[in-house]
Amino acid sequence: MNDERSTPSTSDGEFVQLLAKYEPEIRGFIRASLPNALHVSEVMQNVSLVAWKKFSDLEHPETDFAKWACVIARYEIMKYRRGLARDRF
Repeated sequence: MNDERSTPSTSDGEFVQLLAKYEPEIRGFIRASLPNALHVSEVMQNVSLVAWKKFSDLEHPETDFAKWACVIARYEIMKYRRGLARDRF
């Protein structure tokens, strides 16, 4: 089984650097919509995963990463809220 993600590539390193740089800004964006710290952490984790999977689609990562990640966060927040609304507990 040959996993293309088994060894870090240049784009993986770039992604990690950009995520580390803009994580406080993205987390703040999420926190503005979800005041519960646990919910913020869960959504941030989902945003990180989606962004990592779609990173190769981003044309100008060095200039657009934060805005792009906040758009992903917006959709993940909506998805998370829908899940909370469906939960009976």
